[in-house]
Formats: sequence, C-alpha cells, structure tokens
Amino acid sequence: WLDIKDTRLNFGPNEVKINKADGNIIEADLSISNMPASIASAQKLYVCILHDLSIHKAIYNKLKVQASTDHLTGLANRFTLDESLKQYWQESIQSHQPLSSILIDVDHFKQYNDNYGHIKGDECLYQIAQCIAATMNHEKDFVARFGGEEFVVLLPEADPKKALHSALQIQQAINQLVIKHEYTDIGYITLSMGIKTLHNPQTGDYTYFVDAADKALYQAKGQGRNCIVVSED
Repeated sequence: WLDIKDTRLNFGPNEVKINKADGNIIEADLSISNMPASIASAQKLYVCILHDLSIHKAIYNKLKVQASTDHLTGLANRFTLDESLKQYWQESIQSHQPLSSILIDVDHFKQYNDNYGHIKGDECLYQIAQCIAATMNHEKDFVARFGGEEFVVLLPEADPKKALHSALQIQQAINQLVIKHEYTDIGYITLSMGIKTLHNPQTGDYTYFVDAADKALYQAKGQGRNCIVVSED
C-alpha cells in the first residue's frame, strides 16, 4: 500500500458518531481509502473501515473518573482540586468577583480511628464527605478531599458572609448525623473550619489562598475545635 500512487481519496482515521438501526449512537474510528486503478478497473471502488470505540471509550471514561476522584469518599481528589483552583482563580480575576475557600478538619479523628478501627474510620469519612457535598448550594461550588481527614470547599463569587453561611450549614448537617465518638467531651463527631476570602485576586501564586484558610483552621483548632474562624488577613 505504501507504493500506491493513486491516493486522491484518503480519509482518516477520524472519530465519528454513527446512528445504529436500534436508535443507539456509537463512536467509531472511520477510515476511507480509494482502491488503486489496477484493482478497481474502470469503476471507482473504496475501502471503508469502521472500528467500534464503545469499549475503548467506556474504559477511558472509567480511568478518567478514577484519576480525578478520591476512591474512598467519591469526592474530587487533590489533583482535581489543584486544577479547579487554577480555573476558579482565573475566572475570579477576569470577573472581579470574590473567591472563598473553607478548609475543614474532622475533630479528634485519630482517636476515632484508634478506638473504633479503620473500617469505621473510613465509613465516617465517607459519611462526612457526602454530607458536605449535599450542603452545596450552587452548581459551581466545589468539594474535594484535601488529605487524611481534611476537606476543601471552593465557593466562587462568595464573600465572607456567604462563605460563613455555607460553613454553618456544613456544621449543622454534620451535627445532625450524630456520628458517635465516645472519646471526646461532646460525644459525637464535630468539625473545625477555617475560611479565607479573596475579594480581588491578582495574577500570581494561588497556593497561598488555601494556606490562609489552613491558618484560620489552625486557629479554630487552637480555640478548642468545633468552631469556625474567618481569616482577616
């Protein structure tokens, strides 16, 4: 085939969508080549090759989800958090709208793990993750597992008042779960949270944004935990 000179039509391979007789749509690789005159004689003939990509696409989509998702909680993972933060940061710069973050820590989680076991600990983190996600009010509100027993919420176009309102909703929702924790004074799982809002982000390093929320979280833990601190820096 490399020696064929008659190559007036060579198409692909290109991905196309094909309607099947049953009404379903499949994605496929389509290649079309003309037959050389020495084979086709006076009549033009073409070779069409279709390669069904359904299985390939299903595997690809599954791997894509696995690569972007925390396997335990079902939330976005750290990589997806970094990518989303870059995107939200740029959008905030362009729109001149505030951007808020809430950094969340599960209080006394080490004691919970040590006394109830890692399986119960994993179940606890899953419950908390799903509960946090369920409190999000807007489509672009973003939740990720930051690592260990820490979670991050990104709130585009949210000023400190809105961010605090979201944090209070999360706190109330977790308290209503009443996840038993006998090894604390309160007797159930609670959260500490730090909030940071940028009113007019500028181009540059965006990583300090979450660091500022982390400092506020550290203050919340220093104040006895089960509370929310808003960064004033």
